Amino acid sequence: MSKPFLIDVSPVYDLLLAMGLVARPSQVKGRWEIWARETASTLELEQARRLSHWFGDVSAPGAVCVAIAPIVPGAHDIPAFLTELERLPVPDFLRLMVSSSELAVTPPMQAHDLLALIGDRRAVREYIDRYLGLTGRQRSHLIQILIDPESARRDLLGILRFFAASYFDELEPSLREERVAAGEHLTKAAYRLPDALPEWLSWIGEHESATLAPLVLLGNQTATYYHELDRSLFDGMDFEPLISMVGTERVLTEPGYARRSGRLRPPALTSPDPVERWAQLHAALADPTRLRILRLLMESPRYGQELAALMSVSGATISHHISELSRAGILRLERRGQRTYFQIQSEALRALLDESRRYLFETASDPTPENPKDEVTS
Repeated sequence: MSKPFLIDVSPVYDLLLAMGLVARPSQVKGRWEIWARETASTLELEQARRLSHWFGDVSAPGAVCVAIAPIVPGAHDIPAFLTELERLPVPDFLRLMVSSSELAVTPPMQAHDLLALIGDRRAVREYIDRYLGLTGRQRSHLIQILIDPESARRDLLGILRFFAASYFDELEPSLREERVAAGEHLTKAAYRLPDALPEWLSWIGEHESATLAPLVLLGNQTATYYHELDRSLFDGMDFEPLISMVGTERVLTEPGYARRSGRLRPPALTSPDPVERWAQLHAALADPTRLRILRLLMESPRYGQELAALMSVSGATISHHISELSRAGILRLERRGQRTYFQIQSEALRALLDESRRYLFETASDPTPENPKDEVTS
């Protein structure tokens, strides 16, 4: 029997995304661009540096704290989230930090493996270089985290509390109503795994436990958090987090939702114009790496590390291309034990390609004259 998503309207998701937007304001476009730039301009140099360290990249260590949100007991508010992060056992905290990188292979993640790294700079460097392949700022930051996790955790909690009190608490009341409305609509829709899913969720496939979280700051986009560890993320807990985050604009423009006021921009993935959908598909296919990934997935479902090894590329590269293919609506996730497998939706792909081919090569309803000059002079 398929299980419904856990709908979570916690403000934690928007808080973490807000910190990411402010940490890299030059990359923000759309509704929150001005807010992100203005907020970033008010940060003192030291606060900006700390925010950049923890949230300056898509897979930055601070961003993966989103995995904690679904397990927060009681009210899923920001104080409860910070308390849960603060009391997380050291091995769990280290495992969370290590999993923020794109893993080409699964590193040793038992408690004794991680605890043995604390205070040993040489061992930490060997661990990161062997299993994670990080470079530059990300490598330097993770080295400091693994050497002294408690100091790193205090710094992370400090920047979270500072940002929440200085910027997010003032913003949150204006976000809450829209997020709750989106949550009510998602609950009413009763999306279940693996069926009855809208187009923007169709690629995630079966999963024993999944969270669906509406975010105002995500606009009409979607984002998914999951991991490919060979074990549960946290000790003593059967927790394989799959968190699908969806912008409230996308939710509140779905068929069947009557918005009381205002106007929202239609989401790109549900455009009524089939030509736009075909163009998006062909854009996703217009890359040699993505075509090779699809060819491998045609043979059988594969997990990210397997694809990286077969194609001799990094896990980050695979993650990027999988994201592009997923947004085109032709992939889904399938959970097998501790691994997340990517599976191609071959019938959907074939149908989209056939429809676009007929559009281009079969007789159009309003054909263009063979010689446009004849039409002008006739």
